[in-house]
Amino acid sequence: MKVLKNISIAVGSLLVLFIVVGMLLPSKWEVSRSINIAANKETIYSAVANLHRFIEWSPWTGEEDPSLVYTYEGPEEGVGAKQNWTSEKMGKGWLEISEADPEKGIIYKLFIDMGRWQNNLEGQMAFEALDNETKVTWTDRGENGANIVKKWMALFMNSMLGKDLEKGLTKLKSLTEKEAQEGHKEEVKEEVAQAE
Repeated sequence: MKVLKNISIAVGSLLVLFIVVGMLLPSKWEVSRSINIAANKETIYSAVANLHRFIEWSPWTGEEDPSLVYTYEGPEEGVGAKQNWTSEKMGKGWLEISEADPEKGIIYKLFIDMGRWQNNLEGQMAFEALDNETKVTWTDRGENGANIVKKWMALFMNSMLGKDLEKGLTKLKSLTEKEAQEGHKEEVKEEVAQAE
């Protein structure tokens, strides 16, 4: 009986600690990653503002999740473009571009529905011109309110989501740098043709 009592006290103490600390945790979270890309803003914008091209560089594709299906609404590119998804692993949800500027990047709203767990997020792909490159910063942020479980989960968000953002940015860099090189080759060909 004494052992059971001690176990009950320990479990109760941990539960109280979980709740008290959880209440003190911040309700907002933000995860951000950046990469320098040897391509101009226009080339990068065409890849991120067109949600039909999202799967070309997204870290979330059918390769890792064959059940993932994307559908689209609204314009193909820019403000109002919307992407919906369903997945056995990632539930369902949507992403909609709310602001779009070829010079600054895009801002989007994101809704994730995994049954008992639902969340509204905001994301951004921000551009910054460097010497011969463009710095792209991908940020996702959310608000957990008073939900203690979500607050605890947010502590691991930087490492979990951060890996996905890094993977996506790396794929975006490879894609757009290749497109920039091909575009440059075409320009050179046109200049040579005109010179002749």
